[in-house]
Amino acid sequence: MRAHNQFMKDKLSKLDFSKVTPTPDVPAEKIIAEITKPYRGKVVMIDLWNTWCGPCRAALAQNEPAKSADLSSDDIVWIYIADESSSTPLYLDMINDIRGIHYHVTADQIARIRKQFDVDGIPFYILVDKQGRAQGRPDLRDHDKFKRTILSELAK
Repeated sequence: MRAHNQFMKDKLSKLDFSKVTPTPDVPAEKIIAEITKPYRGKVVMIDLWNTWCGPCRAALAQNEPAKSADLSSDDIVWIYIADESSSTPLYLDMINDIRGIHYHVTADQIARIRKQFDVDGIPFYILVDKQGRAQGRPDLRDHDKFKRTILSELAK
């Protein structure tokens, strides 16, 4: 068992975490407010997802091209939050193709975020308006509504 633990530790130490933004050292219920604070005046779309989630992967594939088309704007900030239930090597590989800011949170942190925003499953979206007000938006799983809502918030 000790040999296996050392093997895993060595393997993880060789992974490139440079594209993962460190999670702020604040109570879990303040993480969303803290990570969005620098983006006041912009629309922030937070996507809660995991590598093992088929619907999440499908939504990412559908939403990613819109960032270069309809949703191309310096006034939209894309934040992606996955938790430690995702395979770390797969997560690090996948985020190479997802433009945005990436956070990898602990089980406790995601549990508190889920409770705070009444998360009913993933993918789950948290929309933060230009004034910094965050609202859980499971209805944005509808891709057309996702785009319309972001564009509407952007126009405000």
